[in-house]
Amino acid sequence: MLKKYKKLNLVKHNNSVYHQMSESLSIFNIDYLNFLKSRVYSTKNKRVRICFHLTEKDRLHEMIILLHKNTYIRPHRHFKKTESLHVIEGEADMIFFNNYGKIISVNKLSRKNGLIYYRINKPIFHTFLVKSKFFIFHETTSGPLKFKKTEYADWSPKESKKILVKIFKGQLKNKVDFFKKNLL
Repeated sequence: MLKKYKKLNLVKHNNSVYHQMSESLSIFNIDYLNFLKSRVYSTKNKRVRICFHLTEKDRLHEMIILLHKNTYIRPHRHFKKTESLHVIEGEADMIFFNNYGKIISVNKLSRKNGLIYYRINKPIFHTFLVKSKFFIFHETTSGPLKFKKTEYADWSPKESKKILVKIFKGQLKNKVDFFKKNLL
């Protein structure tokens, strides 16, 4: 069942996904930002998004995504898709891996003193470690939405394996810290 949030012109698809329903003009302001911040706590995976594309079949998908500090984004890569991100608020480490799970790059994403934009053009495993309470960004990617175009790293735990995820995140944080120290 779709629930409408008329004041914000949003339609709820599930606890994590909302669509702004405007065929002519899409907007995002502080009211939408506060909406995302209030909704993230009711989501299972501690992330929430507003989609600005009209359907999953659109060739261009644009979303404002909020990740809570406690979220886990399983390392993954996309085939035959580009992905770009523009930071709105907060801080996260963007981690890139080789096919075997070895870290090959760590980039600080932050409006204060980090990268504020990236674009991925080829399949490469990546994930985030959120450093601030919230990390909010504008993501643009190629559509249509096809889950078979995303591959999850078999060396990383599924989101449903909570204990393994907690262990993995702790190990990943240590590996990221080690990686950063050895770059200096």
